Amino acid sequence: NLTTSARVFEKATAEIRHRYQEQALILEELRYELKSSEEATGSLNKVTSLLQEELDTIKGLLNPIRRVPDDILIQIFENTVQTQIRADKYRQQRIAIWLSHVCRRWRSIVLSMPRFW
Repeated sequence: NLTTSARVFEKATAEIRHRYQEQALILEELRYELKSSEEATGSLNKVTSLLQEELDTIKGLLNPIRRVPDDILIQIFENTVQTQIRADKYRQQRIAIWLSHVCRRWRSIVLSMPRFW
């Protein structure tokens, strides 16, 4: 019977359309949640990076070498050069350059030492 078949087809088509709409809605909600999660992840990554930078800075400030007085560092630097007594002036200056690239404080100390230059 043709009318019965047509009704069954229409009912099946309606159910399929309904299921399609439900699935499309679920997919849209999941995409929204995924986007929100990605934004949250990005924010958390930024905060994590900032905290890591701060921890690295604090760790550097706590490093024991920072507590060594300048006059002791000068002696260490001079001893470093003296171990290279047979070295030429170029090598001594290269050592001075290496030391001066460690940090601002060391640079200032090395630049204040005429022996290196």
